[in-house]
Amino acid sequence: MNSFYLSIIPIILMTSETQVLAQSPQAPNRLLVVSVGGARGAWGVGVANRLDSLGNRYAHVVGTSTGSLILLRKFEVLNRAYTSVNQKSIFNINPFKKDGGIRTLNALFRFCKPSLGTTDNLRTLIGTFVTPTDYQQIRTGSGGLDFTVAVVNFRTREAAYRSASEYPVYEEMVNWMWASANEPVFMSPYMTTDKATGKPTSGSMGACGM
Repeated sequence: MNSFYLSIIPIILMTSETQVLAQSPQAPNRLLVVSVGGARGAWGVGVANRLDSLGNRYAHVVGTSTGSLILLRKFEVLNRAYTSVNQKSIFNINPFKKDGGIRTLNALFRFCKPSLGTTDNLRTLIGTFVTPTDYQQIRTGSGGLDFTVAVVNFRTREAAYRSASEYPVYEEMVNWMWASANEPVFMSPYMTTDKATGKPTSGSMGACGM
């Protein structure tokens, strides 16, 4: 019975793909929404690549965490991103053991810290995959792509969104992408500041499930 289900799934997916593409709007109005989570982000890359190969391009992307990297249409770069990254690439201070458990002594030492781990490495890594040139080309190039990154504001407990069309500053958007990839408690929160005073606010940003 299990083999039957495994064999029927590709047929269902191919049929669904045909129906979705046939019913989807033209490219200027087509929206791609990509879920959160490392492996699921890689799946989203495959979907985006397939759409491009069929000529069914999209004009808007909404993503969280690794899903926000889909803004790149450089699929060879995305393939490298999803096949070469490990925990050392992400964490400066890693809260996890190799078997996935929590490092108890580290947790006790960092009990009063904002998070059990820190992810400055991840911030740097995002910058290597999405360069300032990439960002400006995506925003203003021919066939430009509008994309939105979603996070959670821990102060208001609400989802917050930032669109590339509204934020031309590269560093701000990369920080937002980094915030959307940081899991609360285990990874660095992104502390926001008041633009008028330059002082930290009580709000912080982190990953948002989509």
